[in-house]
Amino acid sequence: MRDPSEEKELPLVLVTDDDPLMRRFHEKLLKDIARITMATDTYEAEEKMHSLHPALVLLDDIMPNCPTGLTLLEKVKKDEALADIPIIMVTASNKKEEVMRGLQAGASAYITKPVDSVALRKAACAELDKRSKVVWIVMQDKVLGKALEELFLRLKCEVLLSASEEDVEAEKFDRSPDLVLVGRVSEEKTERQQFEEIRTRPFCNDVPLILIAQDEEAGEGLSAPFSFLLAPVEAQEVALQAARLMRSS
Repeated sequence: MRDPSEEKELPLVLVTDDDPLMRRFHEKLLKDIARITMATDTYEAEEKMHSLHPALVLLDDIMPNCPTGLTLLEKVKKDEALADIPIIMVTASNKKEEVMRGLQAGASAYITKPVDSVALRKAACAELDKRSKVVWIVMQDKVLGKALEELFLRLKCEVLLSASEEDVEAEKFDRSPDLVLVGRVSEEKTERQQFEEIRTRPFCNDVPLILIAQDEEAGEGLSAPFSFLLAPVEAQEVALQAARLMRSS
């Protein structure tokens, strides 16, 4: 039996389906990695999303006497209070236009019934794993640093922002961060020197790092896993590179 304290630490998943057998199926599939709460229609699902702000929603499309799941998805993704909640559509609605509508509206995945349990669990784990990612941003560029912080927070990452040498020295880890973004934090030290120094820190020697520097040669000969971006860069470009680097690491 799981310790009650461990149970509290598991992320909360909201399962929305009018079929009790499907709700039970989802619960059995995910109960070892998440706490489960249920909704039987989109009205109840929206209410619970506001009150509980779950880590993930599994959402059916067609349910009686309520708006469709796709309608709720589109509504939620336009609501600033709820838009960051990842939603996986799990539905018998398998028409191409409905799948595209769901993905364009912001669904993290679209899984059709009968459900492939391996595919569903993999998609759910991928979304829940995002919540535990630790991203350390090391740079004095306040505009880019803030934009990156906001972007990774929307992806449910824990973000640590160090904008000075003092901040870098003060940051201590008890486990490896999942990603480090390195720019310049002082006039006395180049971005490459900062990168090499971070590589020697406990828990950071084999972490994926992205070096952002103005010198094209700054990335030559550095220890992997790492990626190099030539400054100036946009936050979205950094995020795209981060996704590639973390997938390959």
